[in-house]
Parts: sequence; structure tokens; C-alpha cells
Amino acid sequence: MQHDLAENICGKLRLPDPELSWEAQVLSFAREYRTVLLSVRDAAEILLETPPLLPKRLLFMESMLRNLVEAGFPPEEIVMAAMLVNDYVLSFVKNETRDFNPPEEETGPPNDFFGRLSPEQYPTLFRLAPYLMQINTEEHFEYGLQMLLGSLRQRLKDKPSGTSSND
Repeated sequence: MQHDLAENICGKLRLPDPELSWEAQVLSFAREYRTVLLSVRDAAEILLETPPLLPKRLLFMESMLRNLVEAGFPPEEIVMAAMLVNDYVLSFVKNETRDFNPPEEETGPPNDFFGRLSPEQYPTLFRLAPYLMQINTEEHFEYGLQMLLGSLRQRLKDKPSGTSSND
């Protein structure tokens, strides 16, 4: 049953345009993946609980791995980089869709939880409270993607010259 659900979820995914740069394909993959995961209840949980062994999921993996091969990443990094992007999207969506219900206090609404903490005991949390409770999930997701992409770009740039992805 879980496998059928996972395959159904992956069937909704559109593969990135192979004519795009490798960076644009990674971004397209991650954004599409998140959109589909958010469109199906418990999708991130379902994919986390099922091994990627069925055809639709394997096609998506093939596309991501081929993209990184063609970008020139060393073979030993290709799988790790693809898994990192996959793990980022899955965990982001899992966190994004969880219920966040801080303890109810008499002193204010739940969305002001951090602002009601003791500034003496939690000075940093108290100072950053306005930012902690008003995180824009789209900006947060894109920030993480750009950090991942920047790291991958740097790894590719630092790769010793003369190394080929076919070695």
C-alpha cells in the first residue's frame, strides 16, 4: 500500500528540462518535488518510509544523477549530492507540514511564544523572537536551496582539473 502511494506521488513529478544548466535542473527538481509533496497529505512521510525501488521514483533519481554526472561531479560525490538535495526537500516539507502548537500561556497568543520567554534566561531567543515566528517558508526554502547549490558549485569548482566523471 505504501509503495503504491509512493509511486503515485512520484508519478506527479515532472522531470527537469535536460536543456537547462545543471544548477537550474537542481532548482527545478527541488521546487517541483516540494510542490508535489505539499499537494499530497503525508507525502514526505510516505517517501521517507519507502525505499526508492519502483519505476517512477527510479526515473526521477536517474534524472538527478545523470544531471550531476553531466555537470562533471566526481563519481564519489554524485550520490551524496543527490541524496543531500532529496533529504533537504523531504525534511523541509516534513517540518513545514507539521503542527506547531507551543504551550498555551495566559499572557498571549501562541504565535508570540518566543516573545514571552524570559529575556534573562533566553536572551538570544527573546531578541530573535520576531524573526522566529514570522519566517516566510518560501524564502526559507529558497535560502536553503541557494546554500546547497552554492556549496555544490564550489565543490565542482574545487575539483582537481583533469578529473572526469567517467573515471
